[in-house]
Amino acid sequence: MNFKDNRPIYLQVYEEILRQLLVGKLKAGDKLPAIRDMAKDFKVNPNTISKSMQELETTGLFETQRGLGTFVTEDKNRMKETLDTYVKEKIHGFMDEFENMGITIDQIMKYLEEYKDGNHS
Repeated sequence: MNFKDNRPIYLQVYEEILRQLLVGKLKAGDKLPAIRDMAKDFKVNPNTISKSMQELETTGLFETQRGLGTFVTEDKNRMKETLDTYVKEKIHGFMDEFENMGITIDQIMKYLEEYKDGNHS
């Protein structure tokens, strides 16, 4: 994973793990790799992964079972609710940024339609 922006790395790892849930790479009941293995995969310090995992646990999406590891919750309602909230927060940030630049929602919708139709330039 390439860390490009100025946000703390643990938050970027947190978001990457949430992204894996959104795209279905992680599913209900899946066991996460050990912290040290995740640190190697992300090429970060294990303490960074630990902090990311603490944040993820506060969402209720992950549960650590002492001696067994960390698992994706099997509570599908909780998962849907948390992921919906995450996506909505991203959309609000996106909309606020463009509205602060004076771009109207109609213009944003036009750009989104163009993007959807394959016009990415």
